[in-house]
Amino acid sequence: MFMSQADRISAADVDWSSAYLDTDRILDKHAPAFSSAETDGATVQVNSDQSSLKTYLMEVSKNRLLDANEEIELARKIKRGSHAAMQTLISANLRLVVSIAKRYAARGMELEDLIQEGNLGLMQAAVKYDPGKGTRFSTYATWWIRQAVQRALSNKSRPVRIPIHITQEMYRLKKAAKPFYQKYGRPPSLVELAAETGMALKDVMHVFKSHVQVLSLDESIGSENDDTLDRLIEDESAALPEETVELGLLSKRVDGLLSRLSPEERKVTELRYGIGIDVHPTDAEIASALRTDCLSVRRATIRAMRKLRKINKENTISDYLN
Repeated sequence: MFMSQADRISAADVDWSSAYLDTDRILDKHAPAFSSAETDGATVQVNSDQSSLKTYLMEVSKNRLLDANEEIELARKIKRGSHAAMQTLISANLRLVVSIAKRYAARGMELEDLIQEGNLGLMQAAVKYDPGKGTRFSTYATWWIRQAVQRALSNKSRPVRIPIHITQEMYRLKKAAKPFYQKYGRPPSLVELAAETGMALKDVMHVFKSHVQVLSLDESIGSENDDTLDRLIEDESAALPEETVELGLLSKRVDGLLSRLSPEERKVTELRYGIGIDVHPTDAEIASALRTDCLSVRRATIRAMRKLRKINKENTISDYLN
């Protein structure tokens, strides 16, 4: 099921009080690791504990909201280079950043980091805002904040970076999946998603394949982070411990049996049956290696087999071969 939403936000859509009222719920859900949130010269220092994040959110919620005329006046002052006007406009809209950042939580970055990235987008919006377009600043800033958060998620939330356009396509697919789930009570298939969004099926499959979760083998796990993931993954190419022990014992037994043959018989037997080597030469190749003829090789093999059967009458290695 797709849980995320990336709807367009306007000034009327933003829950301006949520940054204050939902503080406890936010802190319970997201681990604190806030380092700092910089606002063009005014830096809000936030420590890595819950009380500091809560204090930051409460302080942000106390900033007075601006009406349209005040936004226009501040924007004009910013165009003339007023640093104080820039700080006032940004401070009054920090709650908008929190409101948008919460929508992107639990996607690979902490809420605190998302707020920091959103603040950078807010600063960009304050610099580029043109009140002559007839748009409220909060509506204009929403695009910049969302873009900054999305780019941060694309660049920093995964070990392998995903292009921003692929990330945006995933948001688009998730947005289309939500009403489908509400209507039918189940997640849509890839074919249904393609039909809902008008995308080609191969493009939908490409987007989902690009968002497969990547885990580091060196990632710490366990309650005390005293182990790593690579130590828990089975190496299917490696022999089982009991097989390794049995092979070692069998090798010793075979070596003990071969030691009771003559040097010629042992060498012929090892070459003929590939003991200790990766190839199985023919009689002619063995004869050439030992500088003898094929008949002598076959006679040595027969003598060696007779001796080994007699020596192994107590089933010395039979248990390993069954």
